[in-house]
This record gives sequence, C-alpha cells and structure tokens, in this order.
Amino acid sequence: MTSFGKRVMWNWKWNSDNYPQLDSRIKQWKEEGVQFLSYINPYVASDKDLCAEAAKHGYLAKDATGGDYLVEFGEFYGGVVDLTNPEAYDWFKDVIKKSMIALGCSGWMADFGEYLPTDTYLHNGVSAEIMHNAWPALWAKCNYEALQETGKLGEILFFMRAGYTGSQKYSTMMWAGDQNVGLEP
Repeated sequence: MTSFGKRVMWNWKWNSDNYPQLDSRIKQWKEEGVQFLSYINPYVASDKDLCAEAAKHGYLAKDATGGDYLVEFGEFYGGVVDLTNPEAYDWFKDVIKKSMIALGCSGWMADFGEYLPTDTYLHNGVSAEIMHNAWPALWAKCNYEALQETGKLGEILFFMRAGYTGSQKYSTMMWAGDQNVGLEP
C-alpha cells in the first residue's frame, strides 16, 4: 500500500470521484471570500491518461534508447513533459487552462521547475545539462502564457520555487521552497 491515490495524482484533471462537486464548491467558496489554490508540475504519472496522451503524441522527453523518460518518484513514475517541444508546450499550456483556470482556481503552485533530469534527451536537441538552468524560466513562461491567453493575468496567480535568469519576467510570485529548520544552537 502506498500513499498514491491519497495525494496529488499527477494527472492534472479534476477527479469528480475523489472531489465531488469541486467546481460548484470553488464558486461557493469564492462568493464567501475563500480563494482556492491548486497544484501542478510538468510531469504526468505514467499510469494515467494524460501520460498516455503525451506519449502518443511524442510530448515526453526521451531516454538514451529513444523511449519516454520516466522519473521514479518513490512510489510511482512520471513522464517529463518536454517543454522544448512547441507542440508539447502548447498542449501542457492547455492542460493548465483546463485544469486550473477553467475550474476556477484563484492560483496554484507551479512546482518542480528545478527538476529536469540531466540525462534526458529534449526535442530542441540541447543537452539537458545546459537546459537545466533555463528549465524553470520555460516552466514559468508556460504558466504565465496560460494566464495571459485566458485574460486572467493579474487576477489569478501561480507561485514557483525554481528560478533562473528570466524567470522573474514570468513568475507572478516566488516562494523560498521547502525549508528544513532546526531550533538547535
């Protein structure tokens, strides 16, 4: 037994079985002054339909054999959406529009921009070691453009922990990341 299925599923679609009436609840909460925040990252769980769709269209980064690169996240694997592929980028931007904006979220954490495995092979042909630092800016831009294209820029925010030169142009908010603090002297 794992915690998968009891936490974020990395399929980036509203699951009405787990969250019945979420759309109407978000509207109700908004009327009551409560802002609903969500979560997304540029990975898709390997056993979910968005990963199958991404794989079918060639939207995932590749491994050394030319297969889809799957990252182990402890209890499951996730495919890396190749944001350097213009078609994959636009596809995932649409995922953000449908799963975050259309649902009525007031914002979301755009997580994992810092985590591009350096042994992936990307659509643009640039080494992942070189793209590693540019990746957070590309991820920020994808989220920013989703807001811009829906006319929600300035109304909805997203926040990121990853950043690099250029990220500040697109990030609507940054956070310091997961802090490990001890009170020992």
